[in-house]
Amino acid sequence: MKPWEKQKQIKEQELSIPSIDYIIQTAIDIKNERLKCLFVLLYLTGGRICELVRRKGYDITNKIKDKTNRIYRYNKQANSEKDKTSVKRKQISFEEKKGRKVMLITLRNEKNRRRKVKELPIPLDKQENIILVELIMPYLNSLEMESELFPFGYQYAYRILKPYFNPHWFRHIRATHLTIKYDLPVHLLRTFMGWTDDRQASAYQEMRWGDILDKL
Repeated sequence: MKPWEKQKQIKEQELSIPSIDYIIQTAIDIKNERLKCLFVLLYLTGGRICELVRRKGYDITNKIKDKTNRIYRYNKQANSEKDKTSVKRKQISFEEKKGRKVMLITLRNEKNRRRKVKELPIPLDKQENIILVELIMPYLNSLEMESELFPFGYQYAYRILKPYFNPHWFRHIRATHLTIKYDLPVHLLRTFMGWTDDRQASAYQEMRWGDILDKL
């Protein structure tokens, strides 16, 4: 069974969510620095994969063809100039907010037309965040401020991430951690995840009843 098929089965059976320690160890084990950075930022932001990488991939028409003359692309949709921007190095800054050091990440919000951009502060006084950010600093420091972090399309990103986590399942894991470990209320979870209303966030609020029962 392939890793992401196993994760889908786990989700369907409502078994345990991987711990933050497991996420950290997985990130440590990834040897490729760019892939490690993509993995960590996808977790920390709870973002959609298309908010981190190019929405559409490279157009490689006339470059790679198989024997039946079919053309391979990272994405079957036509390319355009506006689709060629992923997260840039300058969209990640280190600042102080309300007396706390944070890594501030600015992402476009693909599914919320009223709120097209979201700024996510990742507090650096949390041990797990410190560890994860330290893991990606070598790659971040190697880039110019105008450089794209992940200059490829989201279908390619899906392929390279799937041996570790299905990106959508990964988003589910982050939302669960924010609810159970950090007790993030519904309206803040909605803002963090970029949802348009409270309905999706409310599903994670319900998870806390099971958490209560475990402790009683």
